[in-house]
Parts: sequence; C-alpha cells; structure tokens
Amino acid sequence: EDELASQRKKKAYHKGAIYRMEFCNFMSYRHMEMIDPGSKLNCIIGPNGSGKSSIVCGMCIGLGGSLSVTERGDKISACVHGNGSARDENGSLITSGSVEIELWEGSGPGKNLTVRVDFNMENKEHWRMNGASSSKKAVKETLKGLRIAVDNPLQFLPQDKVGQFSTLAPEKLLEYTEEAIGEGLIDQHRELIQKQGELKKMRHALATEEKTLADLEAENEGLQKDVDRWNRYQRGLARMELLGAKKLWLAHETAAAELEEVHADYRKKKDELAAKNREKAEREQKLRPLKETLQRCKDTKAKADIKYNRLDAEKTALGGDEGGIDQAESDIQKARLALLRVDQDYRKRLDNLETLKANLADAQSSLSESERAAETQLGTSPTEALAVAQQDVESARLALNAAGNDCDDHDSAARQLERELCNAEQGVRALGDVSRRKQQLIARDAPDSAR
Repeated sequence: EDELASQRKKKAYHKGAIYRMEFCNFMSYRHMEMIDPGSKLNCIIGPNGSGKSSIVCGMCIGLGGSLSVTERGDKISACVHGNGSARDENGSLITSGSVEIELWEGSGPGKNLTVRVDFNMENKEHWRMNGASSSKKAVKETLKGLRIAVDNPLQFLPQDKVGQFSTLAPEKLLEYTEEAIGEGLIDQHRELIQKQGELKKMRHALATEEKTLADLEAENEGLQKDVDRWNRYQRGLARMELLGAKKLWLAHETAAAELEEVHADYRKKKDELAAKNREKAEREQKLRPLKETLQRCKDTKAKADIKYNRLDAEKTALGGDEGGIDQAESDIQKARLALLRVDQDYRKRLDNLETLKANLADAQSSLSESERAAETQLGTSPTEALAVAQQDVESARLALNAAGNDCDDHDSAARQLERELCNAEQGVRALGDVSRRKQQLIARDAPDSAR
C-alpha cells in the first residue's frame, strides 16, 4: 500500500516540478536535503532564523536565477556558509558550497533532471546537468523548456519582493502572467507589441508619405500646367509643320496652275503666231503681183525714157516750137516726175516692208525665247515675254496691214501711171504723125526747104 501511495504521489507531479533539493554549506545550512516535498508545495512556514529564506534562495540559485532577486546581495560568495569565516568539523574554513535540485521528468518520461551549481568565495560558479559539466546559459535554456522562470514573480515570489509585486504595472503583470502560463503567450505578446510598434512606425511613415504625396500632388498640379503648356506647344509645332507642308503643297498647286496658264498662253500665242505667219505668207503672196507690177513699171519707165530721148532727138531735129510738142514734152516730163515719185514711194514702202519683216522675226524670236523660259522656270517672266511678243505681233500685224494698204495704193498708182504712159505714148505717136504731115506738106509746097 505504501508503494502504491508513493506511485500515486509521483503521478501527481507535473513535469519540471521540484522533487528533491540538497544544500551543502549554503547560507545557514551546513547540509540540508529535501526529498519529495509534494506537487502542491507553495509555502514554507517556520520561526525566524529557521532557514526559510535560505531555502527560497537555494531554489532561486539552483534554478539559474540571480541572487539579486532575493534581495540577499548580488555576489554568489554571499551564499557560502558563514561568509567564509566558519569552519567545518575538521576545523577547516568553509570557502565553497553547492546547491543541487532534481526536477521531475526534466530529461524525459521517467528521467528526472538534476541541476547542480558549485560556487566559492571567489564568486566562481560551475554548473552541471545530470552530472555532466554545463553552463548557466544552457541550464537556463533547458529550464525555460520546462516553463521554469524564477525571474517571474508569479512563479517565484520571495518575501522581500511582495511589496514590489503589489506595485507592478498592469502591463508588466500581464507579461509575468503570460510567462507563467507559457505556451508561447509571452512571445506572441511581445511579437504583438513589436508589431504594434512597427504598425505605429508604419502609420507614422504612412502619415509622412501621405503628407509627401499631398505635397507632390500639389507640386504635380503646378507642374501639370507646365505639362499642358508644353503639350500645347508641341501640338502647335506639329500643326505648324503640317501647315508648312500644306503651304508647300498649295505653292506647288499654285505654281502648277500658273504653269498651266503659261502653257495655255504659250499655246494661244503660238497659234496666233502661226496665224500671223499664215497671214504674212498670204500678204507676201499678195505682194508678189505688186513686185511684178513694179518691175513692169520699171520696164515701162525704161521704154518711156528711150522714147523720150528719141522724141527729144526728133524735136531737136525738127527745131519747131509748136504747141503740141511742148504740150507733149510737158506731159512726158510730168509723167517722168510721177514715175520718179512712184519709184521713190515704192522704195520707201519696200524699206518699210523689210522693217516689218525684221520686227516680225524679232517677235517670233521673242516668242521662242518665251517658250524656252516657260519650259525651264515658273514665274511672271514668261507671261510678260508673251505679252511683249503679243504686242510686237500685233504691231507687226497692224504694220503689215498698213503695208498691204500701201501696196494696194501703190498698185493703183502704178496702174494710173501705166495709163498715163500709154496716153503719153499715144500723144507722142500723134505728134510724130503731125511732124510727118508737116514734112510732107513742106516737101510738097517747098521741095528745096524740105531738102
């Protein structure tokens, strides 16, 4: 039954609970061992000086806590029995001590964990776990896995810390509570605090970024006007370029229209010149009979001169001063003068005709030059040249018409002169007949005088 009760008692222990404690030369104890205090131990009662505080300090030191937690000093040498002045049974000074604590199933199911710390007056510590050498840091990490934290007043509250515990801030008390509960609550809480701090920083950064964004948006609104002006400027440049191209196109269209007009004027003037050339040919064709008539007039004049000389010789031979001969001589003289005037007028009109031919040739040359200029360039010069050529052609046409009229007049005068010459010849023949009759009469009436 005692063994069954012991097993039931052991089953009542939680993992990490204190199952055994042993002090050697620790504070008020030369040697003390407490085995199986029970799973419900949470209070030590005893008279003053009975070593209650020594047990509490031994728990704290043996579980990796700091001596300052117990308000018993801050150096481990203060835990040596007699503070280094006490002697053992052999009379030797006690200069070192130790604390050993056994934790229920600290190393696993059915395996308790034994933690031992040896210390001396030189404040040197030596830690062991399950008899193997270790370090205070490794011990604390192992005990942390067993959810043992002697720094947490909810788990370990020394007598001298009771007053301070009542003054803890709610936030700190919450942290100690979470540490006592374990299961990562304190880590989650600290992570939450860290996240809240980061969130606060992020909110501050967000507020800063929002202010910067607002400033940039305001600046952007100001710059947007410049951008709009720049875009309008670019559109204006593009429109100017387009209008420049359109201007060139319009200039090309205008030049093409002007060129077409020049070509049309050229074709028109060319047709007019062809008409004038045909008219010139026709007038030259008409002048040909006039030239032939003039030549006949010259021949007639030569014949008249021969007859005149012959008649003059006959007059001299006759020696008479008869009225008929004088009258014939006078008529012949007038005819000669008229013929001379006709010849002079013919020569003058012939010169005018040559001048008109030269002007017509110049007009045709000017028109040819206008044609070549119109084929090589655009502008007003071809039109002006064509206008000048047109004026020259018109002047030539007028002069040619005048020459034609003069030729007609000359032809009429030549025919009149020819008639006068014929009359003069008839008169000369009549005079010859009178002289012969006179000579016949003289020879009849006075043969001696006739001889």
